[in-house]
Amino acid sequence: MSNLVVSRNNPTHLGSVRESSQYTPGAYSTTLEQSGVGEFVNVLHRYKKLIFSIMAAITLSALLWQLTRPTLYSATVSVQVELIDAAGVNQADIIAKNSQRIANEIKLHKSRAAADRVVRDLDLYNRADFKNDVGGTLNGKKRQMVLQATDALLEMVDITSSEGSDLVEITVKSRSPDLAALIANQYPLSVQNIRTKKIRERTDELIHSLAENQAQLAAKAEESARAVSNFRISYAMLPGTATIEDLQQINRIAVEAISASGQSAAASARSAGVVTASRISSTAGASNATTQVLERQEAELASQLASKSQTYGSAHPEIVSLGAALAQVRGNLSSARAQASSDAASLANAEGARMAQMARSDAAGAASRAGLLRSQLGGMTQKAYQNIRDTVSLDVLTREADQAADAYNQITRRLSEIRAKNPLEGVNSTVISPATVNKRAVSPEPLKTTTLAFLGSSIIAFLVAFAIDLFDNKLRTSAQIRKLFGLPTFGMLPLIDDDFGDKIEDSPVLQKPQSIFAEVSRAAYFDVNALAPSGESQTVLVTSPLPGDGKSVVSVTLAAAAMASGRRVAVLDLDLRKTGLIQRLKRAETPDLIDILRGHVDFDKIALPMLSSPEEDKMESIGTETEVDSTRIALISATKPVAEPAVLLGSKALQILLTDLRAKFDFIVINAPATLAVKDARTMCSFADHTLVVARWGRTTIGQMSATMELLGGDRVAGVIYDQVDYEKHAKGRYGDAIQYYSESASYYSDPIPARMGFADRIRRLFGRGPYAASAY
Repeated sequence: MSNLVVSRNNPTHLGSVRESSQYTPGAYSTTLEQSGVGEFVNVLHRYKKLIFSIMAAITLSALLWQLTRPTLYSATVSVQVELIDAAGVNQADIIAKNSQRIANEIKLHKSRAAADRVVRDLDLYNRADFKNDVGGTLNGKKRQMVLQATDALLEMVDITSSEGSDLVEITVKSRSPDLAALIANQYPLSVQNIRTKKIRERTDELIHSLAENQAQLAAKAEESARAVSNFRISYAMLPGTATIEDLQQINRIAVEAISASGQSAAASARSAGVVTASRISSTAGASNATTQVLERQEAELASQLASKSQTYGSAHPEIVSLGAALAQVRGNLSSARAQASSDAASLANAEGARMAQMARSDAAGAASRAGLLRSQLGGMTQKAYQNIRDTVSLDVLTREADQAADAYNQITRRLSEIRAKNPLEGVNSTVISPATVNKRAVSPEPLKTTTLAFLGSSIIAFLVAFAIDLFDNKLRTSAQIRKLFGLPTFGMLPLIDDDFGDKIEDSPVLQKPQSIFAEVSRAAYFDVNALAPSGESQTVLVTSPLPGDGKSVVSVTLAAAAMASGRRVAVLDLDLRKTGLIQRLKRAETPDLIDILRGHVDFDKIALPMLSSPEEDKMESIGTETEVDSTRIALISATKPVAEPAVLLGSKALQILLTDLRAKFDFIVINAPATLAVKDARTMCSFADHTLVVARWGRTTIGQMSATMELLGGDRVAGVIYDQVDYEKHAKGRYGDAIQYYSESASYYSDPIPARMGFADRIRRLFGRGPYAASAY
């Protein structure tokens, strides 16, 4: 049987096992490790009840939910999100699609404000078909009904958009296909109304604000302009003063002054020249009307005289008369010419005097003009310098006026732009495909939903099972002990309901020798006893990580198995801080440990003389039922808890007692305290040949065992014994060891299937009663 329930250590290689029993976590790899598929199947089998429970709960809940749901119809409207410019052109095809714009539009459609607007636009809270959708729960005042209808509508609407697309789909589910289509088509309109209203409110608010600012800026601009005007008037600064225009004007006046001075000098020179010229003028050709008449008469008489002289001769009276008249005329002509020359000379003198006077007048006028221009030039130059000094203040006022004017012009243009803005400019939604009435129901879908629930619950159940298995840090198999701590497992004591009674002879090992518990106990004892040299007494220390792990039961069980094998056995209980199973089993006639150590009791009274040798007893008992000889065992314990166990453990009397026990008994079991509870176990390791650590199956954690090994020292621990192993649960867990197949060998034993601890037994154990009560550990 030992080969069935544990991985036994063959005596032919015990030396190698003992040498390798060092605490080297991870140094050993198990031969029972499963393949990936096998481990997967084992985990599923291990948690099949949990998996089936989760799958059944989720699947049945989904089916029940589907069967109790009302019939729903769906209607979908497709809306395109547009980006309209000022000209009314959609820019979505020109500008790269903005995913944030689409996301914002979806948020707007999903908002409570949109649902509230749809409820109000369609008066849904008063519609009988909508009340049927919400189960007729709308009641109270109008505001309350609107809120309730809005909540219900948000549950009915699903708004989605494909990635990279500017299309938004609005799907409405309702018990009425007509109502679903009506609400779906109304949604874009209500959202657009919300947007338009918000834009109008924002525009009106902006216009009002801009108009107020415009009035303020207009007043400020007028005030600044008046300040500039008043400054120019006060300082006589016409536009253009203190600029290049002043310099140009000064230069022009200077040129005019120079020109006037030149004209004055020229006129003075001209007047002197006129006077001089009038003095040297000639009167030789002077003539007048008289001389002109006389000259004509002279020419006529000379012509007649010449003509008639050829005809009449010089002595002709007419010739003589003509000659006399000609001489008379010529005399008069000479006198007239003299008079004309005199008159011409007088006239020339008068004209020269007039011209000289005029030249002098021109010179005086030019000189006066030049002086006036110089005077004006000086005043203008002085004023120009004054204007330059005043320009600084004027510039400040001018800048303020310009800034005020610019601000006024800008806000005026902004106000005009806002008033002229296209109301559709910006983000808009246009219905591309309106919703139609769909008479085909979309819910419930029992088959589809139940199938999905079954698949989803399977995945969830598998994940839960693997998560539990992954994070399970409880020790359950000998493979874990070998792999993690490099130690052998000497036994896996099954969980039983048998009571140990009030004496050692009532142990299941002795009372039911053909039970699984008895076989495992004997196999564990043989494995432990095989560590000792042949024919020598063996001392074994039994401890555990924490109280309640079963070390006292294991100590008594090993003692009973050794006793059944004909060995002389002593159980020394050094767990002195509390009472337990060993104190209950100790015979009344057995002296108290404290009395023995104090020398009050003769140690020879503890072990009675043996009737026969162990070898003879074994040979005689073959094939027969033998009675247990109670003289082969001694249970030594303190009747009451000891206040200072450290003093006792360090006493020489205890060492003497251990020496005497080795001399009188074949197998000594020391029941030590829990290692993690107190530090006594580490000290007691030196009392024994071998140290055994008891792990409670499914309760002791890897961390607890690691801490125990660290405190004891891995080289001091010979192996591990599991206690309270639920064989049925262990076998169903498929941990890959021999226990998995224990039921197939049930015919070998008197109790083929160990009874599983019931709920009542668990309660009794919790309160310290029953065969595996907490006080027994």
